[in-house]
Amino acid sequence: MQRVNQPSYLMQRTRVAIDDTSMRQMLEFFWHVEESNPSLTVSSLRLSEKEDRKQQRNESWKSELTITNLIYSPDDAK
Repeated sequence: MQRVNQPSYLMQRTRVAIDDTSMRQMLEFFWHVEESNPSLTVSSLRLSEKEDRKQQRNESWKSELTITNLIYSPDDAK
């Protein structure tokens, strides 16, 4: 965790890997993450095709994302 510009907050990053999913499923997941808690944001995203995607008829993606959480933690609370 690292302290952000606002000294009363810490930034916690969590990396998530999602494999073999449709673009729609990923977008719904991203929307749900940010909608469920205002302190959560998808701060980075990397999309790639599955290796065998061209052989399949259905849409299949891999993604790596970072979810950032701002946590209230004043300096004097230590």
